[in-house]
Amino acid sequence: MHASGTIKDNAKSVGIVGEASEHQIHTRGAKKAPRLPRPWPLLEDDQDPNGLSARVAYHLHRTGFVGARLSASSFLSRPHLQALTQGRLPISAKDVARLAKRLGLPARQLLRPLDAYEAEAWGFYRTSARHRLYVWQRARACWQRAGINTRLAAGIMELRQQNLSQAFDDRPRGRVLAHEPALKVSSALNIATGPRVFLMFAGEMLPPEHKVEDVVTPLSNEQVNVLKAQYLQAHSRHGSARR
Repeated sequence: MHASGTIKDNAKSVGIVGEASEHQIHTRGAKKAPRLPRPWPLLEDDQDPNGLSARVAYHLHRTGFVGARLSASSFLSRPHLQALTQGRLPISAKDVARLAKRLGLPARQLLRPLDAYEAEAWGFYRTSARHRLYVWQRARACWQRAGINTRLAAGIMELRQQNLSQAFDDRPRGRVLAHEPALKVSSALNIATGPRVFLMFAGEMLPPEHKVEDVVTPLSNEQVNVLKAQYLQAHSRHGSARR
């Protein structure tokens, strides 16, 4: 499919079929980027996240219409649906309206620009996923500089300590540090720059601890104890930290 084409232009080769049964409207996460069931679309280096194809891909993930749920719409062949969910399929607003109808969604759910939180969270994810291990190592350098251990960091991010430890394994499909847990730990450490501190120098071949002392201030024993009381004790009582 050529970059200048649209789904309509390629309807015969793609194989769009008749109307499928409508799904119930799914509006989860309209104001805040949710924990997505699958990774957000990563995009290619030259893709514009504000472009229509990229925005549609994001909203398909946001609303949960990926994989089998999207295939059930019978809107396109599987290879083209995969390209659609990664923002690589040229698409027009008219095409999006037809797709939204198949999915039982208002077209605005797939067409609207991302709000500020969504754009920040998705942008963080794209960098974090490309430099997965480095970002985790820099996050660890930050919380160690602040004076907290891995167990407390896991509690703050609502992760099992074992899962957090495994995040540092050097494997291609390991856990990515997403914006939500990164925001939680950067806020707990009183880092003025927020989660962006974990992305600093990613891809520049610098050690993860580079200039951490410039952006992270060690916490006092009292502050660390407050965090322990707030996160570890609460999680043990309510059974949190299970992800």
